[in-house]
Amino acid sequence: MEDTEGGGVKIAVGGLKSASRYLRGLAGHCACWMKEVLCLERQLATVTKERDELKAQDAIHWKTRRALLASNKALADELSDHEKVVEMTIAADLCGIERWQAATGKELTHPDKGQLVTWLLEQWDASKAEVERLKAERYLPIDCPNCGRRRLCYWPEKNECECDKCGYSTEAAARDAKENSDG
Repeated sequence: MEDTEGGGVKIAVGGLKSASRYLRGLAGHCACWMKEVLCLERQLATVTKERDELKAQDAIHWKTRRALLASNKALADELSDHEKVVEMTIAADLCGIERWQAATGKELTHPDKGQLVTWLLEQWDASKAEVERLKAERYLPIDCPNCGRRRLCYWPEKNECECDKCGYSTEAAARDAKENSDG
């Protein structure tokens, strides 16, 4: 029995040795798998960190893009306004050139910008002087319906015309006189 029991122990020890080898083999495989798992976890952490950084950068880029689009719209509106100003300036220049050409008789000539501005300012001063002269004189070249005299005095504050000779005065005559002098 002892032999059998000793043999049983030998068999048991052999079984333990074999199980131990098997477990060491599994442990070796587990260690390799554990290394792979740890390596993959580090890669996952790195990729996750990079993904989060890219999300943050993407958010900044979208915010910047929205700001740039808004700025672009504002600049487009401003450009449109500037284009309108340029168009109005060109139209005003052409109007001034046409007046200069008609006044000087040089229809095929365009004046220098300085000459044009000087001429226009002279015309402006002349028209202001004429308005002031008419205000100071207050006499309009209209025939008096009463006496026929060709000189009525216009009083803008009363909106009336008055004849110095016969004293004729009327608001209707003032309206007609103003329309005739403006037209």
